[in-house]
Amino acid sequence: ARAEPDLVGRGVLEPVVSEDRAELLRLFRHARQRCAAEPGPDGRAEPEREEPEAEVRCLVEGERRTVCARVSALGAQAEPTSFEPAMAEAGLTEPTFVLQLQDISDQKIAEAELRLSEARYRLLAENTSDMVGLHETDGYALYVSPSAERLLGYGPEEMLGNPPFALTHPEDHEAVRRALRRLLEERCTVQVACRLRCKTGEYLPCEMTATPILAPDGTVAKLQTLTRDISERVRAEAALRESERKFRAIFVAQPSAVVYTDAFGHIREVNPATDAMFGYAEGELLGRNLWLLFSPKVAYAELVALVRAQPESVIWEYGLECQRKDGSRFPAELTSALLHAESDAEADDLGDRFGNQLSKRRDAGVQG
Repeated sequence: ARAEPDLVGRGVLEPVVSEDRAELLRLFRHARQRCAAEPGPDGRAEPEREEPEAEVRCLVEGERRTVCARVSALGAQAEPTSFEPAMAEAGLTEPTFVLQLQDISDQKIAEAELRLSEARYRLLAENTSDMVGLHETDGYALYVSPSAERLLGYGPEEMLGNPPFALTHPEDHEAVRRALRRLLEERCTVQVACRLRCKTGEYLPCEMTATPILAPDGTVAKLQTLTRDISERVRAEAALRESERKFRAIFVAQPSAVVYTDAFGHIREVNPATDAMFGYAEGELLGRNLWLLFSPKVAYAELVALVRAQPESVIWEYGLECQRKDGSRFPAELTSALLHAESDAEADDLGDRFGNQLSKRRDAGVQG
């Protein structure tokens, strides 16, 4: 701000940028009209319900600042103010104007940043296929993105004001409550799977991610949610479970020995026929090397190299000699396949794996 002597005697419009001077003059004209208005019963102008004001930009020491300006007229018909004793002492009887300026630059910057943030939020919310929501801590929706109509068939306005859990499947209420309790208590992001009722009456499998919006004192003020359709994932998981069930049924009933190992030959899984064929108790072979099932005459490293060199990394009915736990040996045929990891997670856990099927040789006079 300028020192007082720098302002005395200078034009009131001088520090105001040229584009905003008309706004300030409008306030002065209004104040003058107030002085000319008919006085009330007490001899003074009727008080205004709201004092007019304007936002104007001023240059203060070379920096542009935004101020809120108010102009009051002091005189016989103006409202009494603390300035009147000084005016009377100075012999001022004509209307005198008092200009009040309040620097609101920081407030305007904060408001602009808030508008920008809200615009970005809405841009994201309104252009994503997931349903974005803003909720009170009790679950009532304050905002729902337009994708609600694509996801559930309801327009955003239909979602507002609904009681919490109005669209949630009754069997999922407790899971959602637990997740929200954890969010409020730990002030952390939570994720929960639930079924939401569509406008058609059908339930859609969804995954909801809820994030707390914290107040300055650290308490949870609002909840932001992101809800997505996971029906394809649910169907894939169901198909995988069914496939696993069928595989297990075949795996257990297979009369030949079936052995799965990691890339280093460590046994990960065997079927019951393996334990019976080689004379081991259930679980006894897990973690041990596949080499244990072959006679010392079998060059295991050469066998692995042979599998890797084959088309599609598979060898069929390879003749070799196997060895039981008691040391007895028998001729067998090996079908072995290299199973490549299908994901990074599998690669980190197992790397490449081998699936091996061992059958007693029929031409040796032994039933397979």
